[in-house]
Amino acid sequence: MDFKLTDEQELFVAGIRDLMAKENWEAYFAECDHTSTYPERFVKELAEMGIDSYYFLKSTMVLMRV
Repeated sequence: MDFKLTDEQELFVAGIRDLMAKENWEAYFAECDHTSTYPERFVKELAEMGIDSYYFLKSTMVLMRV
């Protein structure tokens, strides 16, 4: 089997890496945990990247964009 990522998957990974590098998310998540608040700012960043429109289908083990 070829486990190499597709070009689209590589772009997805690069986007997540860029997002994680642009801010100290660990401190933000710790604050959210401490205050029991939803990580709205992080979720908004994901949505702006279009990640909110990705769904993981367990039955087929495929990542699809809808």
